[in-house]
Amino acid sequence: VYLGGITPDKTVSQYKDRQVSRKPNKTGKNIIFSGEGEVENRATVKMYYEKDSKFSIEDSIKLILLKKIISSEMRIKIREEKGGVYTIGAYLRIKPVPSAKYKGLVSFTCHPDRVFEITEEAENIFRDIAKNGIRQADLVKAKKQILTEIKTAKKSNQYWLSGISSYTAFDWPLEKFVMKEKMVNSITKKDINKIAQKYLKPGTGYTLIFAPEKIEAK
Repeated sequence: VYLGGITPDKTVSQYKDRQVSRKPNKTGKNIIFSGEGEVENRATVKMYYEKDSKFSIEDSIKLILLKKIISSEMRIKIREEKGGVYTIGAYLRIKPVPSAKYKGLVSFTCHPDRVFEITEEAENIFRDIAKNGIRQADLVKAKKQILTEIKTAKKSNQYWLSGISSYTAFDWPLEKFVMKEKMVNSITKKDINKIAQKYLKPGTGYTLIFAPEKIEAK
């Protein structure tokens, strides 16, 4: 049987929002799982943020740039200068389905005694960028990293197959996928500062702490 001879199915699948989402920790306290998740003398921390949003390809790319900048800032200030973590990274995105939501995550591992110190420092970095903005040099560096990643990815069939299928499924303009590098280059410092002010608001989510032994909640 040839694929070209198969009768197409005209059924159109639709996403259904079942209202499943992370609920903010309204108590203002960290959620601690002592004696779970780690066997070594270290703690794993996951700082979650979530809010309703509107999806756009442009904002999605801006968040990728902002993620690069924040992760670099955290590695310098927290890992290199303070020697506070083994690994650390920020992950920011707008998820388009089943309903558009902004999702942020800061993930790191550190000594159990330094959990709350590092958590506060990470939130301070969020606040500082939201209030004072980013440096132009950091934006240039982030753009260079993303453009290099795109250039490398474009050599693989998977990049094109995944991109075309996603853009087609969501009815996004394919020209935006093809012109992604041009879109990256067009983003300004002002664009990043604006989206940082919109999304970098610590306290709208909650923090999960996996520690090998009991640690004092704060």
